[in-house]
Parts: sequence; C-alpha cells; structure tokens
Amino acid sequence: MKFSYLFSFLLLASHVIGQLPTPPDIWKNFNPDAGDFREEIIQEETRDGIYRKQSYISAYHLGEEVRVYCKYAVKADTKNAPGLMDVHGWMGAPSPDNGFVNEGWAVMAHDYCGKTGNRQHFTKYPPRLSYGNMEKPRSENIISRMPDGSELTDPKQTQDYLWYAIQRRVLSYLLAQKEVDPNRIGAKGYSYGGTIMWNLGMDPRVKAIVAYFGVGWLEYYRTRGVWMYDPGKAAPALHPGEKLYLSAVAPQAHAPYITAASLWLNGTNDHHGGHERGEETFKNFSPDVPWSFAHQPRGHHDTQDIGHNTKLWLDKHVLGKDIEWPGQAASRIVLGKDGVPDLHIIPESPDQVDSLQMFYALKNPISFGRSWREVQTVRKDGKWVGKMPVLIVDDYVVEFLRCQENMKNDRVAAITAAVPSKF
Repeated sequence: MKFSYLFSFLLLASHVIGQLPTPPDIWKNFNPDAGDFREEIIQEETRDGIYRKQSYISAYHLGEEVRVYCKYAVKADTKNAPGLMDVHGWMGAPSPDNGFVNEGWAVMAHDYCGKTGNRQHFTKYPPRLSYGNMEKPRSENIISRMPDGSELTDPKQTQDYLWYAIQRRVLSYLLAQKEVDPNRIGAKGYSYGGTIMWNLGMDPRVKAIVAYFGVGWLEYYRTRGVWMYDPGKAAPALHPGEKLYLSAVAPQAHAPYITAASLWLNGTNDHHGGHERGEETFKNFSPDVPWSFAHQPRGHHDTQDIGHNTKLWLDKHVLGKDIEWPGQAASRIVLGKDGVPDLHIIPESPDQVDSLQMFYALKNPISFGRSWREVQTVRKDGKWVGKMPVLIVDDYVVEFLRCQENMKNDRVAAITAAVPSKF
C-alpha cells in the first residue's frame, strides 16, 4: 500500500498573553445536552440501503434559540455504528460524506452558514444572533471587536463561540441517533470547518478530529500581517479585544486542552491562516495526545494527494484499527563544500521509502506566496541529500519533502511539514 507524507522541523514561537480566560474557563458551564431538541423531520427516506434524514433541531445560546438544519445518513438497519461529524467550510452547506457512510459510519452534517442565496433550508438565527449568518457585511463580524468598533469584552459574544456551541449541540444530536455507538465518535472539518474543529477536539466525547486548512492564527497574525519569518519587522501591539480572543476563542488557544487525536491537512500555498504558526500549535498539545500534519506541495485549497490520510487517521483513532503511524524524520541543513546548502533527511523507516521529493523556497515571509523549487536528491545509506542553491547566503530558505512509501500491514507514515532554516 502506498502513502504520501512530508517531514521537517518544528519551531516554537509562543505568545504570552497573561492572566486571561482560557477555553476551559468559558466552557465550564456549557451543557450541550441541555434543552429539548424539538426535532422537526422535514424529509427522510431509505434508498439503496442508506437511510437519510433532514431535520431541524434547537440549540441554545445567550438565552436565544437557534434552529439548526441537519443532514444525517447511515446504512439502514445498522447498529453500533461509529459516528462522524462532517463540518462544511465558509459559505458551505451540509453534505454527509458518502464514502464514510458506505464504509458503515453514521454521518451527521449541519449548517452554520445561515441564510444565503436561494437555499430552501438553512440554520435560522434569531435577530440577536444574526452575526451567526456568514453572508453579512464585514462590519457585523464579531471577532475581537464588536460591530460598533468597541473592544470585545465577553468571548461568548463572538461568532466563533456561537458556531462552536452549535456544533457541540449537533454532536449531542448525533449521539442521540439509535444507530450510533457513543464510544466511537470522530469529526472532520473543511476550511472554516477546520478552523472550528479544534474546539470540538476539546470535547471528551470525540476520539479524533481532522482539520482541513483551518488551524487558527487568523486574527491579529493574518489580519495584521504578523508573519512568523519576517526579520526586522516589529509586531504591532495587541489591543485588548485581540488579547481576549487569542486567549479564549482562537483555535490555537485550545491546543493544551485538546483530548482528541488531531490531524491537520493543508496546502503549502493555501490562503487560510498562518500556516507556519499552525505547525506551532502542536507544541502545546498534551504529550499523550496523538497529532500529525501535512502540507500538499504547491497546494492551494487542495489536498487531493494527502486527503486519503483522513480515513486512515479516523480508522486508527476511532475504530482502533492497527495502523502504525511512523514518527518524524530527522532533518538538517548544512553548508556543502561547494558553498551550496544541502538538505539532509533521514526518514524513520528509510528501507520502506519508495520515492522521495524535496522542495524549497527562497526567502518570503508570506507562506502562501512562496514559489517551491524541486530538488534533485541522492540517497546515501538511509539518508537523502539535496542541494538548495540560494541568491543571498544571509537569507533563509524554506524546505520540506514528500515521500511515497510502500508500507506493510496498512501502516501509514507520519505527516509533518516545513519551516524556514538558516545555514
């Protein structure tokens, strides 16, 4: 069986925020099971052996009721099926992943986009929570500032908190389905669904999550152009609302409290978030929580070459299948005798590597703007070496590699990514 994976170093660049609330502080009194679902089934059918249901349920936030539109699919007459939360991206709509349904999973997808276009069914936010609708003027967003421009003072007022609360409520609804095994629950989110996935990873009912693209580090870092590798540029001061959001609401703030095995899939040139800081998120995970990540070479909003790892990750950490996930490769950059930097890579299982590609980019602080160059590699006793010519020796380069590996016994390689290095 052939798998793809990427390797490199991780660097730690933490931001100390001080004594501000953390995610557990703002969720300690939240009960996703509280209140009647008030389920309204608007369509259900069994066709080709698959039971499908569309419905509205109630979620509750700040004393208001939200009518959440859900789609559910499972093989007919299934018992004790593993459950999967399938969360759409920005301006998306719910669509249960049929691949998982056909594999025997009970899949729940829900809408959190709200009213947009001519959609017949969508989640209905009351006027007080209208900021939950994605299709609204940018000025109505509630992230680190309120619509009137004042600073955020309550994390529960943010649109992210609202969307977090809705998906946790829908998780309760998934667990209430008669076909579902409550002890085998996974979740995956695409794009902004990946952004809000990290909060779901803190929910003890979830065994494993997969986040596509969304990883946080948007507010302040992306919105104000605070790039990780931008020598000589001073970072702007955080305003109070940003401090509060980054401490209690931002995806990366959840890292120390996540209990679900977490996989992040991304493209090297995707626009969503601060990718290199996304790698830093895992430095704050509890040591006993499994994690992994990958960037698809030259990928934008595209993971077609690494997306197969989603099912393997969920099979391993939700279903308990015996899938070995090797660790990271050793990686270092050295200056060759010819004055050209060499990239040295030692995979954990070098004898199982079928092919290996190296890529590097010259200095550019904006991760999604980099131009990736392929590197010719030479194998020497379980180590791969590639040359990375540069224009200015005082600048940094960014490197990563992609391996194709023939693994036995359905094993999959660990997935990591790349950071800039100086030599």
